[in-house]
Amino acid sequence: MPDKGPVRIILQHSHTTTYYTEQETIAACQIEVQVLQQLCDAGVIQGIEDVGGERRYSTEDIVQLRRAHRLQHDLGVNVEGIEVILHLLRRVESLQHELEGYRSVQKGQ
Repeated sequence: MPDKGPVRIILQHSHTTTYYTEQETIAACQIEVQVLQQLCDAGVIQGIEDVGGERRYSTEDIVQLRRAHRLQHDLGVNVEGIEVILHLLRRVESLQHELEGYRSVQKGQ
């Protein structure tokens, strides 16, 4: 079977959550299955288990995996450091959303 190249998953904000298989996830993130398992074991991402016992990963998991892979591969950050950095990034994003909410309320007054 000829190689079709890398799998591309385009992530869009949506009110519904799409879940991807382990194979789709590692292809989309261009990582090895061992890296995925290591980051799952460390709690960096969760995934869910479907009825057949296979793990599936959300678009948010894929975003986190891509960030984690860049931190680990490009910057040499260890798993513990990745956990801290991703937690802080999520907190910053949360605070940015909160600030945007305050700004929109002020504009409405």
